[in-house]
Amino acid sequence: MTDTGKIMMSERLLREWICGILNETKQFQDQAIIDRLKAMGYSNFKSMSGVTLAILLDDGSEQARLASMAEVENNLADLGAKWNKQPRGSSSIGVIEVGGNTIMVKPASRQGRGSGGLENEDNLRGAVEAVVAESAGPITVKFIGGGKEYVANNVVGAEDAGSDTKGRKKSDLNLITESGTVPISVKKDNAAYWESADTYWGKQAGQHIKKLLQSGEIDMIDRGGYYNVAPNFAVRASPEERVAVVFGSDILGNGAVVKRTFTPADFSFDAEANTLNVAVSEILIEVSDLDESTMDVWFLVRNDKTRNSVPGYPGIRVLAAYEKRINPNVLRIE
Repeated sequence: MTDTGKIMMSERLLREWICGILNETKQFQDQAIIDRLKAMGYSNFKSMSGVTLAILLDDGSEQARLASMAEVENNLADLGAKWNKQPRGSSSIGVIEVGGNTIMVKPASRQGRGSGGLENEDNLRGAVEAVVAESAGPITVKFIGGGKEYVANNVVGAEDAGSDTKGRKKSDLNLITESGTVPISVKKDNAAYWESADTYWGKQAGQHIKKLLQSGEIDMIDRGGYYNVAPNFAVRASPEERVAVVFGSDILGNGAVVKRTFTPADFSFDAEANTLNVAVSEILIEVSDLDESTMDVWFLVRNDKTRNSVPGYPGIRVLAAYEKRINPNVLRIE
């Protein structure tokens, strides 16, 4: 087979692998290993791919997971099981390698990733992990879209990061490289909001309400226990607020925001360059990238009788919204 043929074959097989991950159709193939694990008392499993299986524990503590890893390695020693303790994007405590298969131990409570946003992030993470496994070494991940590119070099894995929001971190996924991590925020194509900004911007919303009431630009209707504002209004974010909402404390200068609802067709592998190309709709790297973007930040102040986060005005809420969401019925405050 020619070198070109080998590359084409590699791309075809890799695309099939990625499709399997994105569609969650690949089941762990080694039933003998599953039977052995069941005999040890494990009953909750998640197929990550045809050769990768996660054991899910109700006790998701690190201590419990480490104990299970040691137990599995010991009980499958006759099959050549070895605990590779090098952290991976999919497992911070390493994996058990046995007969060409990979076994990891995960908390069952963290596997419920059924929402659209989380599935979208999982699609990207799964594609990166598939390519890293196929390449058996560091790869380049290149995001391409909206007339821009963003490149992460020497990527060896990917990890979920969306649960770590301390200090206004905004990454949904971290690409793990040989020299550190690259934070990536992922937004779906149909998204219209950056975040619920009740806590971040509730006080400012109250100040704007007072000014707009004094100028007669809005009315505040007392509904008996809560208020309605008429019309809804939106305030353009300041430069500092744009950074806080879009890039947070971790992305600007270190990573990127990408917009895409991923499908298998969005991923292609350039074997010669050892590069995973990821098609996206838009890439935000610098604050100036928001200038002409429909994703620019506005604080939308609107009615929601369940909210009580704007001081003095129960029934009013704040959303950090995309510019495209601010329709003509909304009063704009530049």
